[in-house]
Amino acid sequence: MSHDPQAIANWFYDQSERDGRSDLTPMKLQKLVYFSHGWYLALENAPLISESVEAWRWGPVVPSLYREFKEYGPDTIPRRARDLRFEGGRLMQYEPRIDNASVKGFLRVLWNTYKDYTAIQLSNMTHEPGSPWDTVASKYQYNLPMGINIPNDLIQDYFKKL
Repeated sequence: MSHDPQAIANWFYDQSERDGRSDLTPMKLQKLVYFSHGWYLALENAPLISESVEAWRWGPVVPSLYREFKEYGPDTIPRRARDLRFEGGRLMQYEPRIDNASVKGFLRVLWNTYKDYTAIQLSNMTHEPGSPWDTVASKYQYNLPMGINIPNDLIQDYFKKL
């Protein structure tokens, strides 16, 4: 079962807060969610997130997370992601969460692996030759139009090789 990208983002936000970190920027969060999705595809043969990852000029992006946090630019994210749902006939705002203990354990391993990397270091990793982003971007001579998906099977194959 795949999860709302905002729920994964909120897990990382909460962990960053618990660890007293002040370096969770929109770019770093994007890359953490991307790496988590890639490793989950490789290890569990299933997508972690319920949204496609797109190839943008600056790397792999989950569009809903970009829209959620773009206002913070290079600054630290000061809040959890929010979403809307109908409840009792009314549109209500809520903060998506991960309730699955297995997924939380998986995310904890990913956090401990990648938390000390900067946003730029993580971004550079996503641009390595032969990476899913590089494979897709090279087809467009690195002049990417908006809305180009990075197929999950490409992401999965790459992370399985790692």
